Amino acid sequence: MSDIVEGTKFLKFLSGYSEAEISVALSSLTSSDLASFNKHTKEIISKVETNGSGQKLQRKKNVSIQKASDMEIFDRALKTIKSNLASYDCDSVDVWNLNFDVVDNYLVLADREILTLHSKLKSVTTNVEKYKLLLCAERGKMYTQLKSSNKFANWTNYCVNVLDICSLQANRYISFYSIYANYPRIVVSGLTFTYVMEIADKLVKHLESDIDLAVMLKAPLRTTKINANMMVVAKPVEPRINIQIEKFNWNPGFELSDLVTTQRSLVQQAAVNDVVITMEQENQIVNGYDTFEV
Repeated sequence: MSDIVEGTKFLKFLSGYSEAEISVALSSLTSSDLASFNKHTKEIISKVETNGSGQKLQRKKNVSIQKASDMEIFDRALKTIKSNLASYDCDSVDVWNLNFDVVDNYLVLADREILTLHSKLKSVTTNVEKYKLLLCAERGKMYTQLKSSNKFANWTNYCVNVLDICSLQANRYISFYSIYANYPRIVVSGLTFTYVMEIADKLVKHLESDIDLAVMLKAPLRTTKINANMMVVAKPVEPRINIQIEKFNWNPGFELSDLVTTQRSLVQQAAVNDVVITMEQENQIVNGYDTFEV
């Protein structure tokens, strides 16, 4: 019994580490030890899922919040940047459409219509993020020029009394503009403003050694046309619905964290079923799919 208790504690202890950290530890094992570990782990997972009955049981909803480590999120960010930049290069004018359809009742629509509207909403969401980064860069350029002009005896007072903005906030935009000025294509990287600033130091340091990625980001943006012309008609207040606030992770980069945890779940599922994830399926996960055919 003591061996079972000890083994249980070992497995519970491992759950506190990220997939990347466990992978590093496993890489130090010999091939035979690793094969033995994988075999016994699959057996344990199978027993846990069936509770020893031989039939798969319905799992209770796990209320704990899965979190990705900072390293995993940063690695995902790099893959996202490379994926977006790889598909960005062409000679045509880039078009950002910010218009979308406001629909009262999606349930009356056919599946094809829902998929079309959903695809459009996802596209507009991406374009809005790019538009926001471009806007932040422009604000940063303004604040950079004003602050460096030495026309103002006190930059903080000028921000508060004239620009009606906190100087710390202005300095955030200045920091982002310094990144944008060196790496213009950060705008189309697929990252949000808050996450870019969250990893700014780490990203800049990484680009010092990742020359290929640095060159891609240094290239100028394509000529871009922004379409934004829509009106939302005032309507009566909709019937009240229950407010649903899940305890999700809303920290900067939460979108990337979601992808990491989703990928982790799919990889674990594939391992249990002895399925090998292909490069194409990996790319699907990178591009935001939450499932794939196995």
